[in-house]
Amino acid sequence: VGGTDPYSPLPWPYLVGADPPWIDGRAVAAASWVRAHLPAGSICAADRTDAPAVAAIGLVNPAQGLQGGQSVPYLYFSPTFDSRDLATIAAFGIRYILVDLRLSTDVPHVGIYFSPEEPLAGHYTHPIPRNDLTKFAKAPGLNRIYDDGEIQIYQVNTNFGS
Repeated sequence: VGGTDPYSPLPWPYLVGADPPWIDGRAVAAASWVRAHLPAGSICAADRTDAPAVAAIGLVNPAQGLQGGQSVPYLYFSPTFDSRDLATIAAFGIRYILVDLRLSTDVPHVGIYFSPEEPLAGHYTHPIPRNDLTKFAKAPGLNRIYDDGEIQIYQVNTNFGS
């Protein structure tokens, strides 16, 4: 057995913030649902482990990096859904937000949940608070369209923010 990471070549349970090749059955099921139900090429916010699955299997484009002074990780790290979330959604043209509640169970194994631009990249001492991830269920302008108990997908209403 060979590989660059001790967890990559073996069938271990899901690892939070592992390298993108670490995609489990839940991520594959969500990505398969995305392919069957969402328009190809749509922009979807997702963490670094789930993003490759929804891109390769679901045929959507993950929102990544910085745009218009906004960063996708902010959506997940803020305790409330606020005007900066709206600005982030608008800057990236996000139509869907994938939330993996398992991010609240551990710090990321490779030091980042999303991208190097996130606030504590490489320096996490505790996981993302679950409340920061569950806020989307109550956010105006978002509709939960997929929920397997751990992975949820929200659709951004087309008139969101207007």
